[in-house]
Amino acid sequence: MAFAAESDFLDSHGDALMSLTDVLQLADRLDDAGTALEQAASLYAQKGNIVSAAKARARLESISGVTEPLEHGRGTTAAVCLRGGLL
Repeated sequence: MAFAAESDFLDSHGDALMSLTDVLQLADRLDDAGTALEQAASLYAQKGNIVSAAKARARLESISGVTEPLEHGRGTTAAVCLRGGLL
């Protein structure tokens, strides 16, 4: 995690956060898992990786019911675009 966080490899950092989410969910730390998923989605979106961003947001929604758009997005999440057939 430390290497990914300090690097410019946004996808790798997002992937590390997704793996961390697995561990946090197994430990029943859903709030922390949600935070990691939000961070992963944001990193993926910054990189332009809308598929991975959508997966992170969908996973976040599945554990917490969160459906709001990414903060820096265009007013909607990639997950919503995918479900709506916009991508």
